This record gives sequence, structure tokens and C-alpha cells, in this order.
Amino acid sequence: RASNPFVPFQSHLQSTCPHLGKTLQDLNFWHNTLATVIAIRRDETLILSPGPYVTLRENDVLYYIGNTDCVDRVALL
Repeated sequence: RASNPFVPFQSHLQSTCPHLGKTLQDLNFWHNTLATVIAIRRDETLILSPGPYVTLRENDVLYYIGNTDCVDRVALL
């Protein structure tokens, strides 16, 4: 991370995630985590800069950037 500050963190959304079917806007994702979602891997597709209206689905992988504290906030969301 020291040589490239934009290496993203990632979170895999499993079937037990309570936020499936919700949008990033529904979750106030940035306001609650201070993390910016830069991409979502969905199956074989990479959705770059997904915006607030993308609906989260099982097995999505969120790629996000922020300070190291945002990892804990995303996990608690």
C-alpha cells in the first residue's frame, strides 16, 4: 500500500449478508463506512464505478478504497 495508495480492499458478499437486494444508497455506504466502492465483481463481469443505485447480490465482491479503519466499518455494516 505504501507504493500505491489505490490498492483496494475487498469484501465478498455471501448468502448470509443482510444487505443483499439493497443498493449502496440504501445502506448510506460511504456515510457509514467512509469507504468508496470503486468496482463490483459479479460473476465474470467487473462493474467499474458502480454508483449508488447498484443492487447488491449474493457472491458480489466489493472493491473499495479508504483508510485502514474503513475495513472494520465495512465489516460492521
